[in-house]
Amino acid sequence: MGLSRTFAALTAFVLASSGAGAAPRATDAKPFIDDTAEVTNVLDAFDADDPFDVQLSVAYATRIKSAKLRRESELRQAGLAQGRFTATNENVASFAQTTHSLNLQAEAGLWHDLALRVKLPIVLSDSRALSDLDGSSKNPERLTQGDGAALFSVPFNSPSRSGLDWLGFELAWGITNQRRTPASPTWLASLELRLPIGDPLHACNAGAAIACRNVFADPASASAQQDTGRTPGLNRGMTTLIARTAVSRRYGDVEPYGQFSVLADFPGSGSDFATQNTQAGVILNRPPVIGTVVSGVEFTTIEEREHGRRLVFDLQGKAAYVSTGRDYSELFDALGSSRASTLATPSPGAYTDNGSGGSMPRTSAGNVYFTGITDIAAHISLAGRLALRWQAGPYVAFALGTSFEWVQSHAITGGDECNTMVTAASLGEAANCKHQSTATAYKTTGIPNPNYRPSVDAPGRRFIVDDTLVTDLWANLSLLF
Repeated sequence: MGLSRTFAALTAFVLASSGAGAAPRATDAKPFIDDTAEVTNVLDAFDADDPFDVQLSVAYATRIKSAKLRRESELRQAGLAQGRFTATNENVASFAQTTHSLNLQAEAGLWHDLALRVKLPIVLSDSRALSDLDGSSKNPERLTQGDGAALFSVPFNSPSRSGLDWLGFELAWGITNQRRTPASPTWLASLELRLPIGDPLHACNAGAAIACRNVFADPASASAQQDTGRTPGLNRGMTTLIARTAVSRRYGDVEPYGQFSVLADFPGSGSDFATQNTQAGVILNRPPVIGTVVSGVEFTTIEEREHGRRLVFDLQGKAAYVSTGRDYSELFDALGSSRASTLATPSPGAYTDNGSGGSMPRTSAGNVYFTGITDIAAHISLAGRLALRWQAGPYVAFALGTSFEWVQSHAITGGDECNTMVTAASLGEAANCKHQSTATAYKTTGIPNPNYRPSVDAPGRRFIVDDTLVTDLWANLSLLF
């Protein structure tokens, strides 16, 4: 009973604030009321009664992300391999990130059900921090690199980031439209290109004397102690392509819809990701690919076509699969700014024979530096979304919404030591990637992976992110011309 009274009050407020007694709009005015579901709606142009449409939108959004960071335990004591010890994950830190942004979008109709959208998110603030997790800060041995030296410490604060992230261009085409052909569903396909702008991400420690250290210098060198002017940056340094298709069909006041999309990132020049090497031993040098399935339904609770008013509730569920890839994790700043020798010291890009049956670095392959970017294991996420859209008149609409997302537990470090897909030309080239096949002979099992760092990638030392929850809140204003 309480819910029905609340709904009635909301309906009365919308009708009153919209001006229920207003005169009907002109029949040739282009209203929002003709729109389909949000995921399939697209502006058009060069129709007989509507030569051109432009829509401008601005949204204020807040994203709150929390997670628990854990690390695999490792005990090397006699007898523990005989079932006397069960490996578990130990608490490392609580991760918290809060992002406030202003998202701008302009959409213009180009032809019948064909439109171009231009998107520009402006990040007002992005703060990230690691704090104590159930007493983890009192157990610093969980953060050592194996010899007692710490990789990083908790609490840990990243510098606050802000600025421009990317500029997006999306071409959207309404292949079929229920408004034009009532017997057909509304079907949309789109392709979006996102270009990085602004400063690229760099791993930084807000509490260090030099917040953004020079990761491309040997820690023992003088240049490692100098401020090179590196800034925290913001964008991931990726050119992104997103292919999307969506379909909806309205039945009275209900419009169910579905959507499928694939996102692929391509590292650009100028970022730390672009320095990830292409030596033969590298196993993984690409970001994850993300596939997303969305299913939802819109409920139209108020619709007065003569006045151009409508109130819509949007209920949506989403599932996403994130493939294995190298990416910026929750520990990007903490690990990337570390001065621990196992991370700050460069690794040889490849090995060769040393002339006496052993291995030595191959000078021509160069060095591989650790920037904080790590191998991320494949995982899924599930989300629910609730939004309200209020069209107060033919040319203005407001929206409020929230979503809650759960992310599956997954490893955020854990590269393989050897690339077994490449055959070593000699034992020297194989280095540690060999095993003794006979009493006097060795057999190669591949060549070293230069991105491998035992202190964070070896079993028993890998980091895991768990209990990840993401909350999004947004408010949007759209104007149609």
